[in-house]
Amino acid sequence: MKANYFKLKNNKHFVHLFTLFFVLASFFISIPIFAKETDGIPDWTALYQHKFYSAVIFQLEKDFTIEKDLKNYVLGTSYFFLSEYNEAKIYLQSIKSSNFKFINDPVGYYLGMIYFFEKNYAKSVSYFNEISADYDNLIEKDKFFYYFGLALNEVGKYDLALKYLKIGLESEYENFKAYYSFTIGKIYYNLADFSNAVAEFEKFLYKYVDSTLIDDTLYYLGKSYYALNDLKNAKRAFSSIYNLYKTSEYFSSSIYYLGLITGNKIYFEEIISKYPNFEKIDYAYYYLAKIQFDEKDNDGSYKNFSKCFDISNNQDLIYNCIVYMIKIKGDIPIFYLERLNEQQRKVILEYLLNSYLYFNQREKIKNLENSIYIDEINRNSATLFIFGKFYLRENNIEKSLSYFSKALALNPVDYRILFFNAYCYLQLGNLEFAQKLFEKVLYEKNLDAYYGYYSYLYLGTIEIKKQSYKTAIYYFEQIILKYPTYPSLGEVYYFLSVSYYNIHDYNKSLKAIELAYKSPVYGKYRLAFLRHYSIVLLRFDQAKSLSIFEEYVSCEENKSEIYQLAMKLADYSFTDYKYDYAMILYKYASKFAETNKQVIDSNIQIIMIYYNQKNYDKAYENIKSILSDSLSYRKKDILFVFFSVAIQLEDETAAQYFNQLNEGEIKDFSNFIFPFITIFQKKGKYEEALNFIDFVLDKTKDNPSLNLEILSQKAYLLKILAKNDEAFALYESLLDQANEDKKVEIELQLIELATKLKNYEYLSSQIEPLLNYNDTNLDSSAFYLLLKLFLKQKIDKNYIYKIANQYPRLNKYKYFEIFIQYLQNQNDIKKQTDSSKKYVTSSNQETAFWGRLFYSFALFDNNDTKNSKAIAESLLTVADREQKEIIYYLLVLIEKSNGKEKNYWNLFTQEYPESILL
Repeated sequence: MKANYFKLKNNKHFVHLFTLFFVLASFFISIPIFAKETDGIPDWTALYQHKFYSAVIFQLEKDFTIEKDLKNYVLGTSYFFLSEYNEAKIYLQSIKSSNFKFINDPVGYYLGMIYFFEKNYAKSVSYFNEISADYDNLIEKDKFFYYFGLALNEVGKYDLALKYLKIGLESEYENFKAYYSFTIGKIYYNLADFSNAVAEFEKFLYKYVDSTLIDDTLYYLGKSYYALNDLKNAKRAFSSIYNLYKTSEYFSSSIYYLGLITGNKIYFEEIISKYPNFEKIDYAYYYLAKIQFDEKDNDGSYKNFSKCFDISNNQDLIYNCIVYMIKIKGDIPIFYLERLNEQQRKVILEYLLNSYLYFNQREKIKNLENSIYIDEINRNSATLFIFGKFYLRENNIEKSLSYFSKALALNPVDYRILFFNAYCYLQLGNLEFAQKLFEKVLYEKNLDAYYGYYSYLYLGTIEIKKQSYKTAIYYFEQIILKYPTYPSLGEVYYFLSVSYYNIHDYNKSLKAIELAYKSPVYGKYRLAFLRHYSIVLLRFDQAKSLSIFEEYVSCEENKSEIYQLAMKLADYSFTDYKYDYAMILYKYASKFAETNKQVIDSNIQIIMIYYNQKNYDKAYENIKSILSDSLSYRKKDILFVFFSVAIQLEDETAAQYFNQLNEGEIKDFSNFIFPFITIFQKKGKYEEALNFIDFVLDKTKDNPSLNLEILSQKAYLLKILAKNDEAFALYESLLDQANEDKKVEIELQLIELATKLKNYEYLSSQIEPLLNYNDTNLDSSAFYLLLKLFLKQKIDKNYIYKIANQYPRLNKYKYFEIFIQYLQNQNDIKKQTDSSKKYVTSSNQETAFWGRLFYSFALFDNNDTKNSKAIAESLLTVADREQKEIIYYLLVLIEKSNGKEKNYWNLFTQEYPESILL
């Protein structure tokens, strides 16, 4: 509406002077007339009736005879009609009754009007209400309806406002009906009763086509239709203004609404170019920017959103501009946030942080963390949650947990925050606390599938770490039951397989990993599937296991991972004696080894396969390739394999590597010393053997038992080299160091050497030591030594009888019993024959042998060389080596006694060149 309701606006000073001059002039010119017309009436009354209000004021202000309320009423209304409302209010308020009147309307009417113009609508209503009961008698009833209605509308008494306006609409005041109608429509509009507003405005346009309020009505009609989303009729109303009322105060607003309705940017561009002071110019920029945004004109859109942001004071509009600017460029300068209130900033901060997190803009996140808004961030669980996820991505678990913990304190019922707190504790190794929190997440009734799925999954993995595999299986099976279509279910089958594998249920483990293998899961889990699948398959199908491993190799970029899996699979195949598969896998390991140590590890195993397959040449070739002078890593293992293979190939040159060993290391390889000595001996390289022995002896001084064995070997080699004196002396020096078993061995060697050296005294001294062992074999050795020394006449019968008495157990041996019987009857052939008969004819081969042998000696002793020789010769075919030596000696004696051939002498010296009987 063009004017403030229906109010006159005049220059009051000009009006006062002009009116005063005009009134006085008229008054004096027409005195006769006035005198005639106003006979008996005071002069000011005539002036008042003829509306000469300035003259009335001029005259009454000096008149003190008039009654006070009347004077105040006339002065007050005069000032009112002259639009001097402050002066009018002073006089009118001094009148006691609002219903007081003179010629014109009551005091209440004018005070109601004055307070209305002052926008003190409550007082205006109060005064209008005091005179409303008698509104029919009002002179300016038409204005009363109008302004009372407007005042009631302003104080929220809409029903009463409509009541009085509708009364006015039904009255005879045609000049005011257009105003009543428009105002009724406006009240409906303000009440958001747009249907009634539309109806009233449409009636107005139908009835009052010549009204000056047409453009006002069209404008509010358009806005009412717009509010009802009747865009067609709204456009019709605004277009009417646009086309017909270009000078209307609503013209620019109509352009604005046409822009909103049509979405055509030309309307907003027209406002911006022609009406820069348009009250909603910021909105014009905003909606133009929105249209450009939809048209993908990001530069133009961003420019106009920025302009709107700069000029607008509307918080919502500023906020929306920021939202769109973020959509266009993904970011805004931080200082833009200053123009938002905290609630709006909260939303934008969440959005920005989520965006920065999504695009991994680390520095921008840290800038916000160090900004003036950190306190607001710390008061918002959502932003704390984002910072927690950021530091989780940064692998700063402690800092991530600190943010998640703050978020949980602000929002303890948010299961997402609870979940990530649990996850952090899991990463920090606090399994017990993590487990409690994950279990708490599962209490949520409306749990998002992601959080349910992974809570069960992590609970299962915690149980795996605790080696509670059956409990882990329960959690994994819960996932399969509750989330059977979850995209990454394959990883569950993987962990399920791992759990079954660890409780040795390999069939279920295989079924689970096969399902994992078939699932559409890729990345690191896919590699884990292939790793575990190849391991499980080892127990079922090694060929397929190898195939899966090769698939893994084609996917995995980490050489270290390939190496480790290859070694694990190869080790299993090796222990399962599947050497062909093990060989392939160890070669893979060697191929993907990243360090020399890893190459050595895999190659040692390859060599061991060659060794176990008895392919010693190949094993030797490979082990030599990894030997070096500066050998340090796995030196013990490498030399162990090297020596083992060398011994199999009887390569005595490998013994030279003992030169690289210190005293402690030689002890570790002591088992190889004697095989190398044997190889030297076998190849007749006795001097090399002795040199080797001297070297290792020097390194084994602090190991008496090993030193003893090596010295024994040296003595033995000296014996072989016929260095009998040295051998004897060395063996003799070892006796005190030797344990009982070793002492026997040494004593036997000494006896053998004493035999070669013809050391009868020593041999005689060893009979009793041998018998003291109370050993059947040594008893036999002592007997032969006793017999030979007797035959050689180095001991006599009395010594033998002494031995028999000292060691009565010897009588249990037939050979000793028969020997004693022989000694007792040596020179009495008849007794000898009688006593020997039972032995000679015995069914026991051994008894018969010894009986016949000693009988043969008895016959020789009694000069029956013929029969003695016959019996002795018959025994040669059944005698062992020791026995044969005795028989040869007897036959040599017979040959000597007969003075004939030396056949047996030759045989005896050839076969027993070192016999003590020679």
